[in-house]
Amino acid sequence: DKRLRVSILVEWDNYTYVVDCGPDFRQQMLANQVSKIDGILFTHEHNDHIIGLDDVRPFYFKQGDISVYAHPRVIKALEKRFDYVFETVNKYPGTPSLKINEINDNPFTIGNLDVVPVNVWHHKLQVYAFRFGDFAYVTDAKTIEEEELEKLKGVKVLTVNALRKEPHLSHFNLEEALDFIKKVNPERAYLTHISHLLGFHEEVEKELPENVFLAYDNLKGKIFMYLFLFAALFIIFQYANVKKTYEAQEQDIKTLKAEVEEAEATTDSLLQLNSASIVEEFTLDGDEKARMYIEDLGYNINDFKTSLETKIFSENKADADNALVPYSGMEGFMRINGMKIINHKWVLIEFTDGKYWGEALLNYYIEEDGSITFESNDGFLYGN
Repeated sequence: DKRLRVSILVEWDNYTYVVDCGPDFRQQMLANQVSKIDGILFTHEHNDHIIGLDDVRPFYFKQGDISVYAHPRVIKALEKRFDYVFETVNKYPGTPSLKINEINDNPFTIGNLDVVPVNVWHHKLQVYAFRFGDFAYVTDAKTIEEEELEKLKGVKVLTVNALRKEPHLSHFNLEEALDFIKKVNPERAYLTHISHLLGFHEEVEKELPENVFLAYDNLKGKIFMYLFLFAALFIIFQYANVKKTYEAQEQDIKTLKAEVEEAEATTDSLLQLNSASIVEEFTLDGDEKARMYIEDLGYNINDFKTSLETKIFSENKADADNALVPYSGMEGFMRINGMKIINHKWVLIEFTDGKYWGEALLNYYIEEDGSITFESNDGFLYGN
C-alpha cells in the first residue's frame, strides 16, 4: 500500500532495460541493486514517467552514452526539459549523454529481442505500450483501437494500469482494466499505476479474478531459463539434504531420484550438452510421465498448471510472510515472485522480501477431493 511511481525493469540474458524513469527512478535502482542499464524505453512524456532522467548519471559514468527509445514527440519534450543534456556546445561537465533512437509503430530490436510498440490513448495523448515476447506492459491507457489490441493477443503475462474504482478522464478504472484483461486473455495479469483511491491491497485482491493481481514495489516476474548446471546441482543439493524424506515417497519419486544420481555422476560431461534442451527435461512440460500422471486424474495439463500457479501466488499476503516460504522476511514480508513446476510432485519457487531473495523446493499433493496441499522443504537464502 506504499507505492512508488510506475516503471519496470526488463532483464534477459545479459541485457537490462528500463521502461520509463519517473521521480523515484534513483530509489528504485538502488533498492533493486541495478548495476547497469542498456537503455530506457519511454511510453510518453508526462513528468511521472520521465523526470528521473538526470539520475542516469552513475550509469553514464560507468558505461558511456545511455540509449533512449521514444516517439519523436517524446524526444522533443525531453530536449525541452533536459536541454542541458542535449547541449553540444560548452556542455556542463558531468552531464549525462544520451544515444537517441526514435521509434514508430514498427517493431524494433533491443539487445537480441524484438519489441512491439502498441498504441493506446491517454485521453487525447498517444502513449506506447510495449510487448516483449510473452509479456506486455500497458500504462496510462484509457482507450485502445481494435487493431492495436490484436498486437497483444497471445501474451501470457500482462501488466496494465487501473487507477481507481471511479471513472477517470484519461486512465482505466478497475472495471475498464478488468474488461481489457478479458479481451487480451493472458494467463496472468497485474494491475499497476494504482492510486490510494483504489483501496487497500489485501481488500482489493479479494475482489479480483483468480488470475489477476495487484502489482507492488519490487515485484519480480521471472521466465525460468536456467542453465542445466545450475538446475542439476540444485536438485542434487536438495536430494542430499532431504534424502530421508524422499525415500519414504512414492515409486515415481524414487525413479526421479535415480535420474538425479545419474546426473550427479555425469555432471562434467553434461556441461557440453545444449542447456536449453536439458532444462526442458526438468520441467513438467518435459516430463512425460508426470504429465500422464496428472492427465490420468482428469486434468487438462495447461489448466492444471495455471491453477497451481494461481494457488501459490494467492498465498502472497500484504501484511504477512507467504506461508509457503521457509524463511521469514527481514526487510519486509516474504513473497513468492516466480516458480517453475518440475513435475507432478515438486515446484521450485523464487521469493524475496525486497532486499533478500532465495529459492526453495515445494512438495505438492493432489488430494482425492481435487484440492492441492503443500509441504515446504529446505532452500537457499541469498544476501543483498
